[in-house]
Amino acid sequence: MTDDRMEMLGNRFAQRCRAHLEELRRFRTGEQPLDGEGGAFHLLVHSLAGTAGMFGFEDAGNRAADTEAAFLATPSDPDEVMRCLDALIAEIGKIAADAES
Repeated sequence: MTDDRMEMLGNRFAQRCRAHLEELRRFRTGEQPLDGEGGAFHLLVHSLAGTAGMFGFEDAGNRAADTEAAFLATPSDPDEVMRCLDALIAEIGKIAADAES
């Protein structure tokens, strides 16, 4: 894939982070419940873990991977999931803010 194409895809990812941020916040506030493996929350953090680093957002990818691991841990520690989610929200928020400027 060409560098121009990767840059374009990275820009699209950054712009989509605004929507991801809102969805993550709904999970954090409980407006949208954290469901089990394969549910909306798991799919979102799994997707972010897999794609963020690919577009140069390694910190966000790492935070998403941490969140997914905490969520899937047996037994899961809800406080740890929320700490990881807070860190992920902060990283996605930075990307979203940069995409707006």
